[in-house]
Amino acid sequence: MRAIVRHTRRLVIAVIGGTVVLIGAALLVLPGPGLVVIAFGITILALEFAWARRLIEKGKIAVQRIKRRPETTDRRGDNKMTGQQHNNQETA
Repeated sequence: MRAIVRHTRRLVIAVIGGTVVLIGAALLVLPGPGLVVIAFGITILALEFAWARRLIEKGKIAVQRIKRRPETTDRRGDNKMTGQQHNNQETA
């Protein structure tokens, strides 16, 4: 009986998590927070699947690496280290 409950729980989590991931993938091309929804779906899948837990850990490491990377340009493209400005105008 416990095996049936365990397999049913695993199936329900797989269906819900997979559906959320697919909705997130659709939101990558439609207006909406696609990456956030995909991350949420993978988090749901991580409740039962080791590969999803490993994927979350790799994502955490990647985010930490990006956060530690020094920012060398501002939003306009000006170099903060040298003070040189980026010319956004096209030449004819």
